[in-house]
Amino acid sequence: MIISSFIGHRETRAEGSSFLSFVWGYGLGGAARVVILVLLSFLATGCSLLQPAVLSMAISSIQAGVFRVGLGFELLALLLLVAGASVARDVILYRRGEALLYNVRTMFVSHVLYLDFETLGKYRAGDLVDRFTNEAESLRDAFAALYKFLLGSLPLIVGALAGMVILDVELLAVSLFVIMISTISVSFLAKRIKVVSRARQESMGKVAAALVGCLKVMRTLRVFDAVGHERDLLYAQLGHVQGLGRRLGSYVSSIEPISTATIQLCFVVIIGVGVARAALEKTPLPEMAAFLVLLFILVAPVNQLFSALRALALARASFERMREILEEPLEVEEKERHCSEVTRGGKVELSLDCAVVFRNVTFSYRASRSRGTDSSVVIGAVRSLSFKVNRGEHVAVVGASGSGKTTMLTLIARLYEPDCGDISFFGENILTLNISDYRENIAIVEQGTPVLTGSLRHNLTMGDGGIGDSELCGVLERVGLLRRFSECPAMLEAPLGEGGEDLSGGEKQLLCLARALVRRPRLLLLDEVTSHLDGGNEELVLDALRSIDWPCTVISVTHRLASMVDSDRVLVMDRGSLAASGTHAELLRSSQLYRDLIHSRIMR
Repeated sequence: MIISSFIGHRETRAEGSSFLSFVWGYGLGGAARVVILVLLSFLATGCSLLQPAVLSMAISSIQAGVFRVGLGFELLALLLLVAGASVARDVILYRRGEALLYNVRTMFVSHVLYLDFETLGKYRAGDLVDRFTNEAESLRDAFAALYKFLLGSLPLIVGALAGMVILDVELLAVSLFVIMISTISVSFLAKRIKVVSRARQESMGKVAAALVGCLKVMRTLRVFDAVGHERDLLYAQLGHVQGLGRRLGSYVSSIEPISTATIQLCFVVIIGVGVARAALEKTPLPEMAAFLVLLFILVAPVNQLFSALRALALARASFERMREILEEPLEVEEKERHCSEVTRGGKVELSLDCAVVFRNVTFSYRASRSRGTDSSVVIGAVRSLSFKVNRGEHVAVVGASGSGKTTMLTLIARLYEPDCGDISFFGENILTLNISDYRENIAIVEQGTPVLTGSLRHNLTMGDGGIGDSELCGVLERVGLLRRFSECPAMLEAPLGEGGEDLSGGEKQLLCLARALVRRPRLLLLDEVTSHLDGGNEELVLDALRSIDWPCTVISVTHRLASMVDSDRVLVMDRGSLAASGTHAELLRSSQLYRDLIHSRIMR
């Protein structure tokens, strides 16, 4: 599973262990790369630790009245080797960090795109985008900081400490005491950084979601002169984020000064103690100089340690927010667990007369706890819904707003599963069918006219490379869009703008219908397909549906009279249940509810 590879050990209860296992094991790649990194680190570390020895030899030779010029060149060579090995190591780590970022983001995208619909409804779009961008980068930064410390700084620290033990244990004890006090302070700051960072990330996710919402309804906001109000609300939310950012900044900014002050204090103490001891001839000058060089060598590794602690503290919160998404159930996982071994992987057989059958289906949406409501609150529902649609039948579904029409379509499409009851497709319970095979047989046109950013071909084929240009042009002509694009150079490659912004509402609706028809589905689901169309385009749609030349069953949610009259049968829904069924003429005679709907604003 995706999440298993992400968190390393799913059964691990301690969040720190899971996080560190991810940072430790996920980014480096193959064994050869690890070996190269280790060799480069040993080379850089070894050359760095040889510098105090060379300096001590130079001072001793000068004290003895003999100066070896070669020692200067040896020191320069060591410096160049350290620089070269360090650069090569850091370049590899940088590239692995970018590979890690790519892998995390691809895992996130793959998981989010296949989340169970009820789960997906818990999260705001802006919050998901924030996790995809900022949180993933935080993990990359933590990876870089940790491995720079482990492969570069830690060997230097161990080597320098070993050299200091050999030179002067007492001076080393004084240095470690000062560093220990600093480390305790930084550890406290790291815990606060994690808490405040998570709160800030969640608040920023809410702001991003609110901004996305504003952009989606910008025309309405402008017309109602409500932009200023929404802007002020965003300002208030950003003010809260700023407050958390100030707290976070105070913690993060304190780490580097603490580490710098620690090293400076060590230098002051060591120099003072060392000079006093040298004056008493307890510490020879060459050894004292070598000890100070080793202490100087410790400056960068200790700073790197504190930087790593800071990056890890920030990344822990990011890791938790990413893991929260990646542990959510996938649609396929949830649905395929119902799939029987007999039908798994097999194609749907269209052999029975009844295309769709509902038997006592009950379903309700539950409010997301993440939005501050009780999860038991019913938002919309169908109740004990039973009906059947025959093969090849064109059925219109009507009813007042909230009567369950769209919910019924989403259940047929397996975007949600019924709480009880069952839905059959040509004699098979849809929950026992392989979901991919099942959806190869259906198509849906939603009310919101979803258009992808990209070309006309991209929107029509949805990645199906087996559909030829003649088929695409034929379906465009069928829905009346061929003339609209015929003057465009490379017509099928014509860009439609972000979200189809270059198209009118009616053109988007016709494009979505063309997208459905080009699949030649066995079951076509239409949700207010003529809602944005004028009389002429509505007739085009009806003609297109009448001219379907393959075995196809059509279920159309509508409020347009022409669609009802043109249907073989009309299903009347009321409060989530089927209230009446029959032809338009039959229902006019037998159903008062249908007559009321016809004459209401809903059915105008």
